Amino acid sequence: MTATTAATSVQGGSQWVQTGPLSFRRALTTAAERISEVPELTIPFPGVWELTYNVRTACTGGNQKALWVSTWLCKDGVPIEGSEALRGRNGPDNEVVQDTGGQTVLVALQAGENVTLHGRYSGEGDAKVLSGGDGRTSVVAHWVSPGF
Repeated sequence: MTATTAATSVQGGSQWVQTGPLSFRRALTTAAERISEVPELTIPFPGVWELTYNVRTACTGGNQKALWVSTWLCKDGVPIEGSEALRGRNGPDNEVVQDTGGQTVLVALQAGENVTLHGRYSGEGDAKVLSGGDGRTSVVAHWVSPGF
């Protein structure tokens, strides 16, 4: 589970860093936590970066209560505004819902800043973040421009 870096032409806007492919299964808690199975991305140089992430989740509820999974990206431990995504269920007992969701945001970043994935769940039941051959969890940072 290491971050993969691919680079071609900075002038052409084709510099990026990404995680993956990853294989893991992690139970979430109701406390906000870093999903450490997804490596942090270290930004190689300053500019505006398009950050995109996808998270495969699995939720099993109990007692016909709602269960929601929240995910977001952080820059050096601080949540990145607009990166929040919410998935969940509100259905019968023991119903299992799996999906993949995420967000894309433009963010001005400095060289050496780190981007990490975080998550938590709220409600009654069990929630997991997964990544494997049938659904991936990943984070990608694609350089867009030298700045606003």
